[in-house]
Amino acid sequence: MKRMDRKGIALVISLMVLLALTALGTALMVITVSETRQEGAYKWYLSALQVAEAGFCEAIQRLRLPESDPLYIGETGTLNPNWMAIILLTNDLPPNIGDTVFYSSTQITNGVSPVLLYSAESFNNSTEDIVLKVYYKHEGNSIWFYDERHQREVLGDPSLGDMYYPIYVIEVTGRSGLSRRKIIAEVVKRQISVNIPGGLAAANAYFVAKGKRDIAVCGHVHKESTPWGTYASDTDPGGSHHYCYEQDASGNELYHVRRQDGTPHPVDNPEVNPECSEAGCIPGIVTTSWSLRAGNRCDFDAYGNPDVLIDPDYTTPEIWEILGFESEAAMLSEIDWLTDPSASEYTYDSSAAADTASPKFVHITPALANGTVRVMDPDNPAGVIIDSVYSLPAGRYGKGVLWIEGSAHIQNKGFKWKGLIYVEHHLITPKQGTPGAFWVLGSVCVKGDIYPEKGGEAGKKPIQVLYCPRTIDNSINVEAGSFHILKWREVR
Repeated sequence: MKRMDRKGIALVISLMVLLALTALGTALMVITVSETRQEGAYKWYLSALQVAEAGFCEAIQRLRLPESDPLYIGETGTLNPNWMAIILLTNDLPPNIGDTVFYSSTQITNGVSPVLLYSAESFNNSTEDIVLKVYYKHEGNSIWFYDERHQREVLGDPSLGDMYYPIYVIEVTGRSGLSRRKIIAEVVKRQISVNIPGGLAAANAYFVAKGKRDIAVCGHVHKESTPWGTYASDTDPGGSHHYCYEQDASGNELYHVRRQDGTPHPVDNPEVNPECSEAGCIPGIVTTSWSLRAGNRCDFDAYGNPDVLIDPDYTTPEIWEILGFESEAAMLSEIDWLTDPSASEYTYDSSAAADTASPKFVHITPALANGTVRVMDPDNPAGVIIDSVYSLPAGRYGKGVLWIEGSAHIQNKGFKWKGLIYVEHHLITPKQGTPGAFWVLGSVCVKGDIYPEKGGEAGKKPIQVLYCPRTIDNSINVEAGSFHILKWREVR
């Protein structure tokens, strides 16, 4: 009897142990499944953010492209506070709605199905919250801009786009599995640190008064929208008030030479004016020495802070220094130069064609030099011969950076450029020419001397240089530009 009781008890204990082991196994299985699900959800959670960041990168890269690129998504022309670009994961785009423009994601440009879900395939009430959006930070009809010099945001009229870069807002939602993560970022194009010494810079600037081989240079900041051929002096034919303005750190407006309403500069003699300095004015002309040969009256104009800076120790910086690089190697690695092109490859026969084209980075080597030119010299009545001279294409328009290793000759029929012209040796001005024959909105830097060509008479003010840093900045941004993230946040 006792033996049977012991057997019964052993059976009960065995069943209890088996039940406990079953419960433990079930619990372990539940925990394993739960942890697997949690791990999967966590992976989705992390992946969703990475997908959102990929969408952000597509928006940024497409904003960096030149306006002529078919993948560019930024606004062109006058800034519209209500503009918005929406990128969809489809080639079947809806028609534009008011100021909203639709684009296909680069993921599906070749007909490939999207892999990263950082937008929707359509735009409607159910998808509006997850589509990839790019728009200006704005309030009503005013846009927020970023003042790089003072590290602050500026709210103002869209016309401030001539001075500052607008702040973009990028909204993107990344989806992975059952997870969604939305980020909103505020970004602005980085202001390139261009080291421009003057509106016109040269080792020695030599002009002859006789024959009115005249020049007009303005070192005050001009608008990027300044029309082609605008004169530096508003008293000349074609003269116009296209000076730019900005604000100081206290929000006070700073004007250059002439206010936009036509009233005079705050100081009668602005040659060394703190307000001009604060606003970024540079010398009109900077050189080691300045020569004007005795003779007839020279019709000469220079404006800046100061108008003409004579510095015996001045040396024109190397081109890579001017463009803000640490070395020539760094510049060459970032910029794809067009070497020794034909005139039709980097210039155009009309200003309209030049305006719609992308900025060019042109490198003219001595191999393309096409002649010699006899120039006037203060120490030699017969003049001197300059070899390895490249003649700028006559009657043509262009924009970007023009780097000439030898000497450059301005021909009689003129040459107009928006951006930087950098000449390694000498710049030779025309012996004849129409007013504004050589016109630059940007800057001209010459490592050697500026000489007038010997013989003949020039027309009135054939040389016009108007300083505009934005034309140079925007050219560099095409090749080496980037965006600065001002704010980044995740929203739920």
